[in-house]
Amino acid sequence: MSMPQLAPRRTRKTADGARGFTLVEILIVVVIIGVLATVTVVAVRGITDRGEQNGCRADRVTVERAADIYLGQNQLAAIPPTGAPADPDRFEQTLVDAGLLKQISAMNDLAADGTVTPLNANCT
Repeated sequence: MSMPQLAPRRTRKTADGARGFTLVEILIVVVIIGVLATVTVVAVRGITDRGEQNGCRADRVTVERAADIYLGQNQLAAIPPTGAPADPDRFEQTLVDAGLLKQISAMNDLAADGTVTPLNANCT
């Protein structure tokens, strides 16, 4: 019993006799690359969003702990503001001056009683 012979692959020849790909083959490859690129972009975006949320959560915990330490060490019920005259409600500067924070938080806001609230909606 003999094996059936496959038909030879049809390719186009260019003017100089070289073989090339058909337009349909090239279009299929372009579509596949587009689908892979879309999947990759969606996956990377999800990763960066989760990273931002985790960073915001970590920042909130750091500010909360610094406020608790400051209030406990100084036996106070509220953190005194040390912000500029234009912004007297920035209590984070007191924690920076005390050496409990390196800088003022850009993601969270600290109240005088030590509660921390997010500054943007993505920070939950």
